Amino acid sequence: MKRLAAVTILPTSTLELTHNARDGDKKVDSSIFPKDENVVIPASSQEAKERYKILIKERKKLYEEKFKRKLHPKTKKLLSAVVVLDKHHTIEDVKKVAKYFEDKLNTDVIQIALHRDEGYIDEDGNKVINHHAHIVFLGLDKEARSVRRKIDKKFLYQLQKDVSEMLNMPKLQNTPKLAPHVNLKKINFEKKILKENHTLKEKLYEMEQINKQREQEYTQLQEKYKKAFQELEKLRKEIIVLQNEIRQLQQENQLLKKAYNNPLKENLKLQND
Repeated sequence: MKRLAAVTILPTSTLELTHNARDGDKKVDSSIFPKDENVVIPASSQEAKERYKILIKERKKLYEEKFKRKLHPKTKKLLSAVVVLDKHHTIEDVKKVAKYFEDKLNTDVIQIALHRDEGYIDEDGNKVINHHAHIVFLGLDKEARSVRRKIDKKFLYQLQKDVSEMLNMPKLQNTPKLAPHVNLKKINFEKKILKENHTLKEKLYEMEQINKQREQEYTQLQEKYKKAFQELEKLRKEIIVLQNEIRQLQQENQLLKKAYNNPLKENLKLQND
């Protein structure tokens, strides 16, 4: 099946220069098949990095001179276009697309790479190669302005049309999109937040269990208090009954004293007479 023309543009870093050249750490090497048919210009990632350093230094200086301020640290200084190719395309075709970027965006291409070493083995054991190219270019144009701001929907639509004609490939129906920048700090921060949320949920569950236990203990204490109050009320009533009995006994005692004292007085009077 004939492949469709497609271009994806995304912010990148100098690490991609090593990835494209296949001359560095194996961790950034995604080769599946032999690299013999790959073509990279310049061949060395170190050479591409040196060129990038020189050009970006010049762009920063120009920016400060023109706008009287330092370049914002979050400015995308390096962009990469991934171009879908077919097996008959050569590095000369990639050069045409690279020049297109330089002319339309008024920028400098740092590296171009034609890769034929990525893909997979299908169920029948056939080698399926993902023919594609990488075009890495400066994120600041020759006037020290942001290149990314130029890459709007209109530009992407025209890019798709022009690349399709240059490479003689069927046009992709949907307009390609500018891929979002993969922000590792943001991803790590979100992971940290998720982890903290999980910890907070565990603590919340633990606190809910403690609260539930305390509610049970409070209910038990209320029952004990109610029982103690009932017993106290019973004792209070018993005390009132006892107080009444004591009062009655005291009254009876007074009457007895009077009854005893009156006969005694009468006897004493008779003796005196």
